[in-house]
Amino acid sequence: GRADDGDFIGGYDSENLATALGISVDEMNAAYETAIENAIDQALEDGMITQEQADKLREHGTAYLNRGKGLLSGSEIDFETLLANALGISVETLQDAYQQAYQARIDQAVADGRLTEAEADLIRGRQALFSNDDFRSSMQAAFEAAVQQAVENGLITQSQADQILSSQSDGGFLDFHGGMRGSRRHGGFDGRMPEGQDSSVPSTTDSDGL
Repeated sequence: GRADDGDFIGGYDSENLATALGISVDEMNAAYETAIENAIDQALEDGMITQEQADKLREHGTAYLNRGKGLLSGSEIDFETLLANALGISVETLQDAYQQAYQARIDQAVADGRLTEAEADLIRGRQALFSNDDFRSSMQAAFEAAVQQAVENGLITQSQADQILSSQSDGGFLDFHGGMRGSRRHGGFDGRMPEGQDSSVPSTTDSDGL
């Protein structure tokens, strides 16, 4: 069927990323597994989870983590760095590969007739905007100002405003799960799927997927 930009919130799949890195899908999946194991070990060492919880995470594997049920979802563990280490590359190299894989997925959709070139260009433009730190910072500042103005106008209470802003602290108003978010921060247990699966597998915070 036809695709739209909502289908690209997930960003890429393991095959795209492996190709961008010049490795096999098996090597990509092995790196994912190593990074996940190291993340669980780190969480256990830091007291974020119990041994029982760690065992449960290992038992259910990556699918459990990516469906939003993982106990590490939303944690401060830098999964991107762990994955880069498992691959033996820098975080910058991994981030470049994410971008290449994302673009390859869009290009393939055009080749398959699922997107027009104009639609693809629009998606690329949006992705470029939401990948830019200056743009994100400006939009976040505008959002925070608008929330505070809503308090002054009596639309919401200060307590409500504080809760809204607090809930946006991990990436802010523009923090899209997976693709847009992933274009800036591919860390965390929020959509990185090994075993050749698409990184846009829906979770509890993302209902979109290709």
